[in-house]
Amino acid sequence: MAVHLGVDNLTKERKALLRGRRFGLISHHAAVDSGPRETLKRLREEGLAPYVLLAPEHGYDGLLEAGETFESRFDRRVGIRVASLYRGIQGLAEGLDADGRMRALDTLLEGKSPSQSELKGLEALVFDLVDVGTRVYTYLATLVIALKASLEAHIPLFVLDRPNPVGGHFEGPVLEPGYESFVGVLPVALRHGMTLGELALFANERLFQARAPLHVFPLGGWSRSMPFEQTGLFWAPPSPNMPTLTTALVYPGQVLFEGTNVSEGRGTTAPFELIGAPWISADEFAVGLEKVGLPGVRFKPWVYRPAFSKYAGSVIEGIRLFVEDKKAFSPFKTTVALLLELKRLYPGKLVFHEHYFDRVAGNGWLRPMIEKGASLGEILGRCQEGLAAFQAERRPFLLYE
Repeated sequence: MAVHLGVDNLTKERKALLRGRRFGLISHHAAVDSGPRETLKRLREEGLAPYVLLAPEHGYDGLLEAGETFESRFDRRVGIRVASLYRGIQGLAEGLDADGRMRALDTLLEGKSPSQSELKGLEALVFDLVDVGTRVYTYLATLVIALKASLEAHIPLFVLDRPNPVGGHFEGPVLEPGYESFVGVLPVALRHGMTLGELALFANERLFQARAPLHVFPLGGWSRSMPFEQTGLFWAPPSPNMPTLTTALVYPGQVLFEGTNVSEGRGTTAPFELIGAPWISADEFAVGLEKVGLPGVRFKPWVYRPAFSKYAGSVIEGIRLFVEDKKAFSPFKTTVALLLELKRLYPGKLVFHEHYFDRVAGNGWLRPMIEKGASLGEILGRCQEGLAAFQAERRPFLLYE
């Protein structure tokens, strides 16, 4: 049985809510139905044409790399003005390489909100983006920004819900006060196990005291334990380095490597499935990891040459993750084990971009524990109190089994 999306709910049963209204659509090319038709096209076919299209990081077509800004313009291909929700900040990234720009821009909320001129005259906002189930993926921050804009402009926000592609399991540290940024706007676990519709309800209550005029159009026929492959939906990559469902599955852990001097596989055909550096011995690293005995995953020595990002053009050694059992595999546990093994095998070689790493982690204790060589069990245990609180706090906002 195919899953019915939020956009199906809106167009089949609640179309009158938008008919005749001047609204803005926050969406991108990856938001497709079972057609697969993009939400923009689907709404137009239903006689619901948005006045302006607002695009998040990576742009409407999902072509732009992380940290690559863009300006608002009329897009001839889609036939509508596309307003940027990822604009540059003058002078901020001067002299930085692409990875430095990403780390600088993705920790700031400035330049990510719709302008007053873009909101002027709108009577509603419609939100439909593909999320990947990880706190640091920036579409969650774009959702919170849309909620704030809805509240301040006194116009309803319609969130068209979609499945969480990595399911309902949650793990990793919960964002702590003082570590908020564009890659961390809500006190949720690194892998949160919620849909964007549920997170919208959570954010409205936690950040805006339920004052934003929010309406969530839920999914039909989806349960939290349903593998994405059973939904009957297409996977369209929401960003250049999120090509497959496997990428999304490993991302809640492997994203931590963005805050280190280790390549996370950007610039290859397997981003986040590969990690490497000039000082790693592929065979030695793979043998060490196999001895750890991590569930659901195996490691193969790998030699690769990134086309861009860290060590671009250089041949480096590392490993590739192969997920054997999706249910047993824990992305956060796996990545922490990788970091600890790198620290053990290559003393003094692993370097952290401290400010960025701590914001991705959502706290100031994970990095020092890794640097001091804490055990995997100690680090996972440190997460448990926050996860227990998060489990209770998220419960009132869950819409699905």
